[in-house]
Amino acid sequence: MPRGRSRLVVGVGVLCFVGILAVWLAVTREDASARPAVTRALVRTAASVVEVSGLAESQLTFSENSGVVDRLAIYMNIRSADARTLKVYLTSPSGTKALLANGASSNAASGEGMEAWFGTDGLQTAEPLAVFAGEPVAGAWVLTIEAPRARLVRWSLNVDVAANAGASMQTYGEYGSSSGGCDCRVAAGRTEQGLAASLLLAIAGLALLRRRRS
Repeated sequence: MPRGRSRLVVGVGVLCFVGILAVWLAVTREDASARPAVTRALVRTAASVVEVSGLAESQLTFSENSGVVDRLAIYMNIRSADARTLKVYLTSPSGTKALLANGASSNAASGEGMEAWFGTDGLQTAEPLAVFAGEPVAGAWVLTIEAPRARLVRWSLNVDVAANAGASMQTYGEYGSSSGGCDCRVAAGRTEQGLAASLLLAIAGLALLRRRRS
């Protein structure tokens, strides 16, 4: 390969690398500015057994008077002879309510009841946990269970607390049961933008190479 053409090919490769790096840095900077700074992670666990006969509630209280929700993860252990009849809700201190699991369709349901982590790195909830984004953490969080007969053995609530109310749906780890804990929406966006920039630069380089040949 002539020296001039070799230099051009190397130049195109360098341009592609610089373009990908620039796009990745821009997306990372944008994500960092949009995402609130997580100040601490809080954990509360209710170990008292609650008997369910139609409807029952259990509360976990956070006494912190500042900070808002960035992420949520919920663990629950419910024993039931017929997990298909279970419906489990979470209500925030502000009154926001979301259906965590419906036994008729949840992957957590088994012949012995329902036991699983939901949310970050866990099973996907029936309704998005993102409805709690930016809500004050302080106060009583209520787990409500509907079932003809069941027993709540234990449940835990893990909350990442942010200093401001800038949380968004992208900060949530809403994963399906087969995922490995990767927020594929964000990763896919970065990959697509990087590939687009690389492709455009490669096309420009090939055009320059063809023009030089002619």
